[in-house]
Amino acid sequence: MSSFQHIRHLDIVKVEFNTFIDFVQLVRSFPVLETLSVSLLQWQPSILKIDYSAYQLRRPIRMRLVDLLEKSAADVAHWLLAHNPTPRIDTLHFETNKPESNKIMHQLIMACGPSINELKFELAFASETEAHLEDSIGIRNCVNLQHLHLHNIILFSGYPMTGAITRRVPVLLSQVTSTQIREVVFTVLICQKEHLDLLNWESVTEILSGPRFANLMTVRVRVPGSVVTFDRAEVARQLREDKLSVFHGRGMVVLEFPGALGAY
Repeated sequence: MSSFQHIRHLDIVKVEFNTFIDFVQLVRSFPVLETLSVSLLQWQPSILKIDYSAYQLRRPIRMRLVDLLEKSAADVAHWLLAHNPTPRIDTLHFETNKPESNKIMHQLIMACGPSINELKFELAFASETEAHLEDSIGIRNCVNLQHLHLHNIILFSGYPMTGAITRRVPVLLSQVTSTQIREVVFTVLICQKEHLDLLNWESVTEILSGPRFANLMTVRVRVPGSVVTFDRAEVARQLREDKLSVFHGRGMVVLEFPGALGAY
């Protein structure tokens, strides 16, 4: 570990630890660490209650990237919140859907919001939006946000959550307070081109055309899937010429079809 004594910047990506304690002990072995990025980490949940304050770092650090899966999200968020002051977070990505994980991620956003310039989360995170429209995410606290990514907007006809998810999209966009937004990304899951109609694109356009989004430069839509039942070219045409025609006319629309061959 003596070789770690002078390392100031550390990225930990796609590592599976045995426990959260193993992860945090590794991080604590870098005594002069200044910046840390963690992405897609996993470990087995602890059956014992963890005193997160006992594992604080010895000096303040800045989190350049916090990219969390359900298995690690709650532990990492609790650990960061146990610091005083809470570390700055530049980029926060997370995929959580359990109520206890969602609650602590909301607390993390409330604590670190002003430092976050890129935020990406699954729409399932907004599971209580219907009952608590005014404070479902804490996105209002991200006053310096520049990049917003609404991930996995499920537009399947007959899927139980689709109606709730489609209502959440304009609600969440309307909660943005940052006037520095430069890019909004929508990852949309569909089975057929008609499913695009399930989202109120007119409301999306109206909100993104408002004064809070005056610095918006890019509206990016990602439609993933290597095996799909819809015509990608037709979906691209609908998005450009109909759903997002206002932004397409300004040269702001970028379409991506992950898993597809060729450009659209």
